[in-house]
Amino acid sequence: MKFCKIILLLLVSFVFSCGGGTTGTGELDLDSLSTGSGTIKSIDGNFIDQAKLTVLETGETALSDSAGNFNISWPTQESINLLVEANGIEKTIPLNDLALEEESYDINLEVDFESEDIVLVSFDIKVIEDEGEDEGGEDAGVSPPKDTEEQNIDANSQTEKRSIFNGFIVYQDDKEPISGIGVKLNNSITSVTNAEGKFSFKQVYKKRTASISVTFNGVTKKETFKVPEKAFELSMVFEVKRPVSMNDGNGNVVTSVGSSDDIKLVSSSKEIR
Repeated sequence: MKFCKIILLLLVSFVFSCGGGTTGTGELDLDSLSTGSGTIKSIDGNFIDQAKLTVLETGETALSDSAGNFNISWPTQESINLLVEANGIEKTIPLNDLALEEESYDINLEVDFESEDIVLVSFDIKVIEDEGEDEGGEDAGVSPPKDTEEQNIDANSQTEKRSIFNGFIVYQDDKEPISGIGVKLNNSITSVTNAEGKFSFKQVYKKRTASISVTFNGVTKKETFKVPEKAFELSMVFEVKRPVSMNDGNGNVVTSVGSSDDIKLVSSSKEIR
């Protein structure tokens, strides 16, 4: 009997030594980042400012702006846990079945203050399709027939490469980076500048023009770019005029109202990827 107990203990020790204390997806590829952007609002439609989102696996954080927009990234892997904190309410939301390559996702959240709950309303991969007519007036959705080999090349390049839009927003006077500024691609997909003043979009992009809208101090400035047919990288830098605080004569400090001239595109470049 004593011999049997010793054998049993050895077997148990062997089983535990083969296992691990945690499970995961292996070593993360820090050179391959996926991004998620969207909005957070209450169930009655009010946008939530300064909601905090944290990727628990990496500690990466992001704050929503006054329009509820946020943008956050994480090393590409098959699942993450997103901690959302808004006005004293917090919830961890698992995002599963993620693509094992760089992707951009739409993430839209709603907060129910009555039940103190945060709901993931939608979570989808972003794909920008060409719509309507091109500048020549022809149907952009119709193209001349291609042979099979050319179609395969196009399909492969489409799945492997995505177009990148990135830029920086700084103050005009001292070039200080500005965080928390809302940026929109084609008035629909949102991003928010991080602590370095950087914003970024990475999309499957089929349009021949792209518009970037920057909102600051109550003013929106829109710039339109012609872009290549193949996957590309468009880089840009915006400078904005620093708001001036002043006394209104009644003992109140007010901030100067912005104008479209306060936001300027100072440089841009694009190249085929």
